[in-house]
Amino acid sequence: MMPLRCITVRSRPAWNWALAVALLIGLVACGDEGPQRYRLAGEVTLDGQPVPEGWVVFAPEKGPGASADIKNGRYETPPGFGSIGGKHTIEVVAFKSGNQKTSTDEEGYGGGGLWFRHKLEADLPAKATTWDIHISTSDLAEPPGG
Repeated sequence: MMPLRCITVRSRPAWNWALAVALLIGLVACGDEGPQRYRLAGEVTLDGQPVPEGWVVFAPEKGPGASADIKNGRYETPPGFGSIGGKHTIEVVAFKSGNQKTSTDEEGYGGGGLWFRHKLEADLPAKATTWDIHISTSDLAEPPGG
C-alpha cells in the first residue's frame, strides 16, 4: 500500500487573486442597491368594476420601473420592488378572468385573452402608498375586447 501524500498547490498567488476578485464582486453587488423603492398597492377598475386579472407596469422617466399582478381588482408591488416616486408612465394590461396570456405565449399580448390595455401618466409619491387606478371605457384608445 502506498503512503498518502499531500499535494502542494504552487499557484497560491493565483488563488489569492481569484479570492480577492470574488470578494470584490460580492461587495460591489451587495453595495449600492439603487434608489429607494416604495410599496404601491391599490385597486384597478374599469367603469367601476374590478379588473379580474392582468398586470400594471410603472415606468419612471429614469430609474428602475416596477410591476405588479392584478388579481380580483387589486395589485401590490412585491417588497423591495416598488415605485421610486416621481413622474411615471403607467400601463394596465387587463384580461377577463381565466384568459390571461403572457408575452411568451404564441399569440403574444394580443392573444385571445386580452381584454384591454391602457396607458396613463402620473406623478407618484416617494413613499409607500395606496394608489387606485380607475379607468373609464371612454378613456381607452380601443374598446375592450371579449
